[in-house]
Amino acid sequence: MGLAYWPENELPRPQQDGYQNAIGDPRRVTPPDAGPPRVRRRLSRVADTIRMSFMLTHTQRARLLAFWYDDTVSGTSVFIVPDWEMHGVPLADENGNVILIAPNRPLLISAYHHALFGTPPSITPLGGQYWNASIEISKLP
Repeated sequence: MGLAYWPENELPRPQQDGYQNAIGDPRRVTPPDAGPPRVRRRLSRVADTIRMSFMLTHTQRARLLAFWYDDTVSGTSVFIVPDWEMHGVPLADENGNVILIAPNRPLLISAYHHALFGTPPSITPLGGQYWNASIEISKLP
């Protein structure tokens, strides 16, 4: 079985409010008796932690849970996910002008990375047919 892909055509982009990318720290900081702390590399690469939330319909909620349970085997398998900070952003030239591939069709950046679920999805009702789903993933180096 190959890697699972995040169902980006079936689920919305994460909400900007609450999106957080915590960069992993590969350093070891040793406090001295006096003077500045000693800082050295502890690991060559570490995973970044990304926390995000989505507003979902009933159908999208079911798809997220199917992705968690079935596609990633309850969050134990690595999957490929869009880099939401770059994926789908129009590419610009050195002057900041959006590059077009056809009239009114910008060239979009396609960016993905490998990830693992950090915690299971947390889903709360918002009322009506909408749900809020919060997830945490580890972006693998």
